[in-house]
Amino acid sequence: MPTASKGSILIGKLIFAVCLFGGLAFAILALGFILGRKFPEGNTSASKKRIPATEQKTHAQKAGIFPTYKSTKSAIPQSAESTPATSGEGPFYPVYQEGKWGYADKKGNIMIGASFLKAMHFKNGLAPAQTEKGWGFLNKDKLTAIPYKYEEVRFFSNGLAAVKLEKHWGYIDPTGKVVIPFQFDIAGSFDNDGRAIVGTDGVNGNTFYIDQKGQCVDFCAANRQPLVVKRGRWYGLVGQQDRELTGFVYDSINYVGGRMVPFRRAGKWGVYDLKKMTEILEPMYDYVGRFQEGMAGVKWGNDWGYINYSGGLIEPGLVYEAVGAFSDGKAYVRQKGKEWMLLRGKKGFKKKKVKRR
Repeated sequence: MPTASKGSILIGKLIFAVCLFGGLAFAILALGFILGRKFPEGNTSASKKRIPATEQKTHAQKAGIFPTYKSTKSAIPQSAESTPATSGEGPFYPVYQEGKWGYADKKGNIMIGASFLKAMHFKNGLAPAQTEKGWGFLNKDKLTAIPYKYEEVRFFSNGLAAVKLEKHWGYIDPTGKVVIPFQFDIAGSFDNDGRAIVGTDGVNGNTFYIDQKGQCVDFCAANRQPLVVKRGRWYGLVGQQDRELTGFVYDSINYVGGRMVPFRRAGKWGVYDLKKMTEILEPMYDYVGRFQEGMAGVKWGNDWGYINYSGGLIEPGLVYEAVGAFSDGKAYVRQKGKEWMLLRGKKGFKKKKVKRR
């Protein structure tokens, strides 16, 4: 058998080494190609790329963090909470972090910590936000501009925002001052003509347009409920065709419908009867609540009781530390530190102790 020369053996080893390293290099390139297709740059969990605040919602939606907002069409403009969170004028934008909302600048830097249940974008210098206490507004200085106490709010438009308190809508200015009292069942934002659509008698009742003073300007014939109107510093009630039902002599009016109109004058509360067109109760109480089921809670000093349509106290001997409104013949009261349910029957009132679980 022929014997290989030393040169041939050396050449063979070189060829083997080239093939071995060439194969490894090819394998590495192939593996890199596969991984590159499976994990493209910017889509891996280790990516360091910063997402601008204005794009975070889109990325969060793709990741399934929270659902996409869906707009709904309605004759009444939607509440601020139904508006997409990432639009707006800035300089800060809502950002979602660990179950709460905060605000970041366009670069994604957190400017207001995530402490809100909901947070909307800025419009006309103010942004609606919700805490455990309710809805309010914050300003561009990152400060609370209007306290968080409302059930619902809409964006500011033409200097006023519709806000809901105790199930009724009114309008406030950017300082939080009530400009149009809480008296509507529905309320929209003011348009460019300075008009807003409002409604009474429930969400399916009458709708009409008011101006920024709260006076009806269109579809007024359909407005069966009187409106609380402010002229200067005084309040009064106006009916159909702008007919004055009361004089403009009151400091405040607590009215959302019906026959009886609680009012405040010279620091005390009384009651005006729209049926009799007169004051049936002269101002004498520290507060008079709204009438429900023919009765209203009244306060004098530290005591509470109830009055009827004639303005007289119901069972004068029944004095409480706090009272609630009647509903379905019952109301909750507090007497001597204990809570009771006051039941209205044919023979008068009965108290039932409230059991706490």
